Amino acid sequence: MLKDRLFWTAVLSPSFRSTPFSLPRVGGLTFRLRFFTYWQTLLVAAFLNTTAGCLAEQADLWQTNRELQKTHQELQHKIQKAKEEIDRMVGETRARLAEEIRSVKEEQLP
Repeated sequence: MLKDRLFWTAVLSPSFRSTPFSLPRVGGLTFRLRFFTYWQTLLVAAFLNTTAGCLAEQADLWQTNRELQKTHQELQHKIQKAKEEIDRMVGETRARLAEEIRSVKEEQLP
């Protein structure tokens, strides 16, 4: 009856003592068996499931953040190029208009 509600779990322990539930030693570690109740096992499983979902969501957020940063940098580069192009065009237009104003002034002056 009690066995029906309890689950065996193996726990690694650096213990060198022999316990009634000891399994063979592997690499200096002894496997000891512990009982977990049904509810404890269910809570651990729910916690691990939730944690796995959170980790997957966090990884997705990191990937989205990287993509957004890359897009942001590309947009900043495009904006910088557009500003440089506008400044160049404004400079050329000012120079052309200044030249035209000078030529008109020279024509009007006797």
